[in-house]
Amino acid sequence: MHSKRLFKDIIRALSLAIDFDEGQRLNHAWRVAMLAYNTAKFMKLPESEMLYYAGLLHDIGAMGLASHINQYGPGMSIDPEARLHPGKGELIIKSLAPLRPLLNIIGNHHEHYDGSGFPNGIKGDDITIETSILTLADSLEIDLSGYEEPADIKNDQVVTMAEKYSGNLCRPDVVDAFISLLGNEPDLIKNLWNEVS
Repeated sequence: MHSKRLFKDIIRALSLAIDFDEGQRLNHAWRVAMLAYNTAKFMKLPESEMLYYAGLLHDIGAMGLASHINQYGPGMSIDPEARLHPGKGELIIKSLAPLRPLLNIIGNHHEHYDGSGFPNGIKGDDITIETSILTLADSLEIDLSGYEEPADIKNDQVVTMAEKYSGNLCRPDVVDAFISLLGNEPDLIKNLWNEVS
């Protein structure tokens, strides 16, 4: 087997391990990866493939928590254990040379454009476009997964969800790009949930 293919398969397997919670596969990381990849590709960013891998591994630092990181919900920002997972993720990724370009993206994926995020409280243009794309993808996936039938949600509802993050959680240009992507690919959300349901 070619080493590049093996490496990609190991990343996918690791992502599956991260995403199991009480014996159930949540598919959170895969959907975050696909949302981030499609947004980056729409924005014509050369790092679109790296964002796919960042999406798959963004919660790797949360392995070992009592529950899947998504279960922490709004309280994650104040839970001391949950707040550590971006930094732990950086330490793990740092040991894998081909993934080192993901360090900043994974370590900062809970930083907010308005400075209210964690772990370092960075803000504005100190947050890269790639990091903000991952933050938006992660937040939208969690929002959508809270619905009983996410695949049936209308795109105008998804647009409203994204707009509420513009200028506070995420860079406005990233939110605008995602909304334009949704206009170009109206079945994107439905397909992401139907593909793994």
